[in-house]
Amino acid sequence: MLLTRMLQRIFRGGQSTAGSPSTGLSPYGTHLGENTSVLPALTTPAADEVFSFFSPTFWSTSDPAKVTASARDIVGVAAAGHHFADNLLTWGRNMSMLDDVPFVKAWKSNIESASDEAIVWRRYVLACAAYHCAIGWRLR
Repeated sequence: MLLTRMLQRIFRGGQSTAGSPSTGLSPYGTHLGENTSVLPALTTPAADEVFSFFSPTFWSTSDPAKVTASARDIVGVAAAGHHFADNLLTWGRNMSMLDDVPFVKAWKSNIESASDEAIVWRRYVLACAAYHCAIGWRLR
């Protein structure tokens, strides 16, 4: 319920939860006026390109070099579309988050550390959840 109220305030251009005035802009800079879209249009992925992401930033191991080497061995023989970061290794996946130009621009502009870069998958999941909340709210 708190998230719903916070999103409503943001998308209405009212006060943020911190008490500072909202800019009335979406995270991508699109104005949230009555006749404009809340979210940017989806970009079309390149048909001949499959993205992969390898950022050896992970936690809970006594031998990070061995984990990184093992992950490199796996992605070396696996299908394209691999992701290795943030204690997640997967391959043969559509890495659509890296096709989403507005998302990538926002993500890259907020990277302050290797950990920030590594949690791209988490951030994309949260962005998608926020997208669906925004669309649901706009349809009410």
